[in-house]
Amino acid sequence: MSAYQPARIHGMAEGEVGALGSCHSLRALDKSTPHTPHLPQVFVPVVDDQSSNMRLLHLDTLECLVAVPPFGILEPPRTYASGATREDMLGGVDGVGGIRSVDGVERIRAPLDVLVLPGLGFDARGGRLGRGGGYYDVLIERLASVAACACVPPPLTVALAYSAQMWPPPGLDGAAANAGGVPRGPLDAPVDIVVTAKGAIACSERARQATVPQRR
Repeated sequence: MSAYQPARIHGMAEGEVGALGSCHSLRALDKSTPHTPHLPQVFVPVVDDQSSNMRLLHLDTLECLVAVPPFGILEPPRTYASGATREDMLGGVDGVGGIRSVDGVERIRAPLDVLVLPGLGFDARGGRLGRGGGYYDVLIERLASVAACACVPPPLTVALAYSAQMWPPPGLDGAAANAGGVPRGPLDAPVDIVVTAKGAIACSERARQATVPQRR
């Protein structure tokens, strides 16, 4: 985590590694609230429209997650069990620099420390192949704006992957091994770190400067 607090983490569909449910550290955050600054806070993505926009809704308990079609992705409802509107990391007063918390008090948003992303394919340079909608590329750009308003670095972007999703795959020889990574367009945002079962791959200079155990 970065030095500024509270730490806020974003945490998939078939073929993607899921962070929620299988991570004991995230389960320890169960019952956290926006008003427990001593604990990390988790926000999860909810598709907002067909224009590549998503919300990041506060997750207070894993029990509230519901599988949403067509991919069965787990999402929290728009409201807490109390009926209050669930905190949206990217919503609120101006959409960038401030939020209106669940108690109605306007306050400055603490930017995310880490953004965990899914994907279908990755390479060691940070290339990420998604499903073509551009939702996470737009999200990364919006979170960078939030961080800039707070004069802090943008969230460290961490992708979770199976080893088979890395390109080129280990042991590949010949021209295919030198063909480069996954396809990347001008609007595709690279990730800082790719984590597989074999370890972490630092893809950016920022990641290489962080304390990250490297893949063997």
